[in-house]
Amino acid sequence: MKINPNLKKINKIFYNNICIIMLIFVILCIVSCLFNLKPIKTIANGYNTINGQIVGPITVSKKPLIVYFKVNFNGKNSYSDFTAEVLDENKETLYEIDKELWHESGYDTDGYWSESDNKIEARLNFYNPGKYYLKLSPGDKNNRISFKLEQVRSSHIPYFIMGFWLFILSFFVFWGNNIEFIKEINYQFGDD
Repeated sequence: MKINPNLKKINKIFYNNICIIMLIFVILCIVSCLFNLKPIKTIANGYNTINGQIVGPITVSKKPLIVYFKVNFNGKNSYSDFTAEVLDENKETLYEIDKELWHESGYDTDGYWSESDNKIEARLNFYNPGKYYLKLSPGDKNNRISFKLEQVRSSHIPYFIMGFWLFILSFFVFWGNNIEFIKEINYQFGDD
């Protein structure tokens, strides 16, 4: 049985076009990730938080709400405990975020050095309709902690996962479809 040599060429073109289409979808997934990470609304922000300060309400209607919570500690050569509790409508604690924020710097034989763990970034997912609050409890008495709550459009994770697997799939399809061409190029440049 004779195989049509043009059929092999047509198949290569077809699979390379499939790879190009998949890479276009990968680019669309990356754009969707970036689009969904961009805040659409600042719910609350503040500086010089006081112990026990309650922020809210964060109102969730029918659709789930995703909020990014960011905290920044501005102390130098100091530390502070920080606790944020997510409360429901009855001001009952649903869960909490607790972290020690710190900054250290100085001089030694190598010169100036600085180390810090002075930020908190958390994603709060509210799935059930209702009103929620955030109770902030900074351990720092010098009021050097700022916070921001920002609502985002939706989760970026499904787009990231889909883009990642489409990229892996397109890589293997392209590699398998063009292995002879890749070997020929390696041979021309002296790679084994």
